[in-house]
Amino acid sequence: MGIDEIQQTPTLYPNPSIDGVFNLNADNEWLNSDAIVFDMEGRIVYRTTIVQTQQQLLLEQVPAGIYTLRIFNQKKTLSLKLVK
Repeated sequence: MGIDEIQQTPTLYPNPSIDGVFNLNADNEWLNSDAIVFDMEGRIVYRTTIVQTQQQLLLEQVPAGIYTLRIFNQKKTLSLKLVK
C-alpha cells in the first residue's frame, strides 16, 4: 500500500515568478473567494476574486519581493507565500 499524495488547493505556480504572472488553480469550493496579496509590511498590493478554477494573478507592476497571498471565503482561509 502506497502513501497517497495530498495536494493542497489552491495551487500557485510558477513560484517564484520572474515576470510577475502567477497561475492559480483552485477547486470549485474556492470560486467567488477573495484573493488578496500583501507585502511584508501588510499593505495590499493586489486584490481579485476567484471566478475560474484556473486563473492568472497579474503582478507585473509589483516590485520584486516576498508576498503573502490570502484566499478566503465564508468557510475557509488559506495563506500562501509567493515570490516575485
